[in-house]
Amino acid sequence: MKDADTVVLVFSSATLRVEALNNTGVIDEQLLSKENGDFSCSEGAFVLPIVVDKNADGTGGYRSESRLYLRRALGGALIGEERTSGIGAIFWLVPVGGWQTFWFQWEEI
Repeated sequence: MKDADTVVLVFSSATLRVEALNNTGVIDEQLLSKENGDFSCSEGAFVLPIVVDKNADGTGGYRSESRLYLRRALGGALIGEERTSGIGAIFWLVPVGGWQTFWFQWEEI
């Protein structure tokens, strides 16, 4: 969806349709289903599945998890909350861990 100018979300309690648009029309579309496990509902939000990233080499390794929560703000904007946590080891001896949250807002058009 990197060539998209606009992303449209159409949702109900059981489905979430994502459309990517540019000046020529719809360039990509996905239909996500709660029944298929494509998303869940929690804390008043659509919750997309966890994305896991991991890597290791001779000097250390890490494993991180990210999860995206999508909510509608009172003014109609779409609010995104990305929660990320991770753990790793430097030189396989020094443990490192932490978590962070990123917030996004997209205005309704």
